[in-house]
This record gives sequence, structure tokens and C-alpha cells, in this order.
Amino acid sequence: MAKPTIKVVEKNEGRKIGYELEGSTLWIGDAIAMRLPRLQTDDTVKKDICADADGNLVFGLGENYVAQVEIPPKEYEYIEGETDAEGKKTVERVQKDFDISKCTLILWSIEEVYINE
Repeated sequence: MAKPTIKVVEKNEGRKIGYELEGSTLWIGDAIAMRLPRLQTDDTVKKDICADADGNLVFGLGENYVAQVEIPPKEYEYIEGETDAEGKKTVERVQKDFDISKCTLILWSIEEVYINE
């Protein structure tokens, strides 16, 4: 069985920055490592990776877009529990395991962008 991987979308033509997955850690170039489960919240998270004027990769806005990572919200299961003192059924909310295949890596061309690698 193939191991789950991140979805990749190429926004335009041209050479893209290298990336690598090590488990659930995403490396962008040789400079940025993102432990994706640690970034997941109850809302969709989008992390921008850009090149600054000196060619360094940075989180947030810079001179040129390089990549964007989209991490979906946490998912939960609701499991019926015991009956409480008032005779009502209790429900426990349990977070599902992180699924990297639901994350998306969007890549922009770096043809004309200086990257200090």
C-alpha cells in the first residue's frame, strides 16, 4: 500500500522549489521545515513561503511567492459515553489522526527568483 502524500498544485509553468516529506514534516528547500500536525487547528491554516529581497526563504509575505501550504481543520469523532447523574448520555469528542493526504502544497515558479540555497 502506498503511503499517504501531500497534494501538490503547480500554479504556473517553470522550475519550482524542491520539497521533501519526512513523515508529516514538510521541508521547503533546505531552509524551512514544517511539522504539519503541530500547525493544524480547528480552522483551515494557510502558510505562505516567500523569498525576500536577499533570496532567503521566509514565512509570510516577501518579494516573491514560492509556495503555500494549506492544512485542513482538525476532524473529530463523537463517541457516546456513560449516562451522567441526570440520566443523559454523555458524548466524548476525540480528535482523529492527522491525515497528510488532505493537505495541499501550492508551488509557484522560481525561474526568475533568486533563492539563496
